[in-house]
Parts: sequence; C-alpha cells; structure tokens
Amino acid sequence: MSESLSGGAMGSVEDADFLLSTRGAGHELGAWVVSAAFGRDGQGAAFGLGDGTLHGRPGAAGRPLAEAGGA
Repeated sequence: MSESLSGGAMGSVEDADFLLSTRGAGHELGAWVVSAAFGRDGQGAAFGLGDGTLHGRPGAAGRPLAEAGGA
C-alpha cells in the first residue's frame, strides 16, 4: 500500500509523475541518479550517476554545464 506524498515519506509513482508533469522537468541521463548536489543560490545542480558519470545543470537554461566520464 503506497502513501501519498503529503501523508508520508514515500509517495506513489502516480504522485511523482503528477509532480513532474505540473512542476518539474525530466531529463534522460542514461543511468540512475545515485547522488545529487544543489547550488546555494538555487541556480545549479550536479548529479552523480550509477555509470560513474557526473552531470551538471544550470538552474534556468536546462543544458549541461559539464559531463565527466566515469570509471
């Protein structure tokens, strides 16, 4: 039994899909995100992927700042 996002720590897939379609943006990165870091100014983000790569994204533009190859 899944809990709603407002009612518990974990939400259902439908809740996550709803949030992405109404408030967020999805980007295909080619691997699972295993870590994330966000800029203090709220304008940038970096994502470590399961395949060993690192992707950086600016806040508004949505294009990669940098991509680094993994192990």
